[in-house]
Amino acid sequence: MNLRETYLKRLEELVNFDVLRKAKAKFVVDVLHGCGAGYLDRALSDHGVSVQAMRTDRDCLFDALARTFPRKSRAAAQGGDGFWRGCGLATDGDADRFGIIDRDGTWVSPNQILALVYDYLVETRKWNMPAARSVATSQMIDAAAKVHGQTTYQTPVGFKYIGQLIREDKIALGGEESAGLTIRGHIPEKDGILACLLVAEMLAARGASIKEQIQQLFKKIGHEFWPVRENLHLSDEQKANA
Repeated sequence: MNLRETYLKRLEELVNFDVLRKAKAKFVVDVLHGCGAGYLDRALSDHGVSVQAMRTDRDCLFDALARTFPRKSRAAAQGGDGFWRGCGLATDGDADRFGIIDRDGTWVSPNQILALVYDYLVETRKWNMPAARSVATSQMIDAAAKVHGQTTYQTPVGFKYIGQLIREDKIALGGEESAGLTIRGHIPEKDGILACLLVAEMLAARGASIKEQIQQLFKKIGHEFWPVRENLHLSDEQKANA
């Protein structure tokens, strides 16, 4: 059984590639020498979407560099080589997590991506269903769900809890702040390739940058959400009682 072709075929059922092709958007893809190579870049190029792929060769050390977009891909996302109409898309080594760079080179928080993609899916797929997030994830997606008259499941840390909600067809989208996401009808596990493709489709369909779409969502919600992380240092006794 050819799992690659089966998976790519499934992506065609989940992602509206016609929207991407007609928008003539262009994307920079960085697969960090991981197993996303030949999947994320191919899914776009096979459907006539212009893509500049980076670090697609296998390297078990992942280039021994910081696992973020290098400067040249940021430059491309900002406008070099005519890529200003798209954004930067990245997957980690095993391609279950996503990374997004806006067209001006700004990294976008996964918390904000989750809320944006959920809002987009409800509008375009007509999945008027709840969302789900882990307890460590921003409540921005809760606010987006409320706009659509929906609630949000809060799960313990661990994607298996979100996966179970997918199995039971209870949610349109589930995700976590550490850049994991899956949607209704897909595998009950995070998928960075699908996440990147959905962001690309959303950009092509709405014709606005991620920054602009975040501001538009803030207006719909009625207030802004900006992720701030705090690390709490607890004693062993406090940890034992937590």
